[in-house]
Amino acid sequence: MAISRLSQLSMQLRNAEDQEREQNGPAESSYKPLRAASKIRIITIGAGASGLNVIRTLRKHLTNYEHVIYEKTPKVGGTWYENRYPGCKCDIQSHNYQLSWKPNRGWSSSFSPAEEIETYLCHLYAEEDMQNHVTLEHEVVGAYWKENSGHWKVKIKNLKTGNSFEDHCEFVLNASGVPKGVNLQFTLVWPDYGALVEDSKADMGDHASHWQWPEISGLHEFSGTLVHSANWTEGFD
Repeated sequence: MAISRLSQLSMQLRNAEDQEREQNGPAESSYKPLRAASKIRIITIGAGASGLNVIRTLRKHLTNYEHVIYEKTPKVGGTWYENRYPGCKCDIQSHNYQLSWKPNRGWSSSFSPAEEIETYLCHLYAEEDMQNHVTLEHEVVGAYWKENSGHWKVKIKNLKTGNSFEDHCEFVLNASGVPKGVNLQFTLVWPDYGALVEDSKADMGDHASHWQWPEISGLHEFSGTLVHSANWTEGFD
C-alpha cells in the first residue's frame, strides 16, 4: 500500500514538472560542468601595436572573458603617436613591420615615417571595431598582486580629470614598451602567520614610454628651448 502511494505521488510530481516545462520552457541550471572555465578579467597596459594585437588574439582564442586596455595618450598608436621628431621612421622594412593578419600594401616607402605607421594603426583600430576595449587618457600607475584573493589590484589615473581609481583582474598584460628595469617588490609572511606571499608590487614607472631628461649639469639653466625627441614640440624645426 505504501509503495503504491509513493508511486502515485511520484507520477503526480512528474506530471506537474512536465506541465511546468510546457508552460515555461526548460529551467536554467546554475550548475556548471566539471572543469568549466570561469570568466576572467584581463587588463592590458598600452594601446600600441602590441596592445591592439592582444585584442585580436583574445577574440580569436577566448570566449568567457572581459578585457580592457588603459592607454595614457589621447589616441592609439603607442610610440608612433608619441615620437614625432624630424626623421622619425621605422628602422626595418615596412612590409615586415606590420601585423600579419592586417597587411598594408600601400606603404609609401620601404622605411615608413612615424605618421604613416600611426595612421595604419588607427585605421586598423577603427576597422576592427576595437574602441570598446580601449580607455584612452588613463594611465596605469601601479599593479599589486593579492595572493589571498588571487587577483591584481590595479591603480589607474584619469589624466583628463586627475582622479584615480582601482580596477581588479586575474591577468595584467604589459604592452607599454620596452622595460628599462622592472622592479618587483615582495612582502613575505611566514606560513604560521598567514600566506607565504601577501602581495607583490609591479612598478610601472620605469619604461621607455616614460621619457626623462638626461642628467646633464646645467641643462635646465639653458636659456634656449629644450626639446626632447619623445616629446617633440609640434612645428619646432
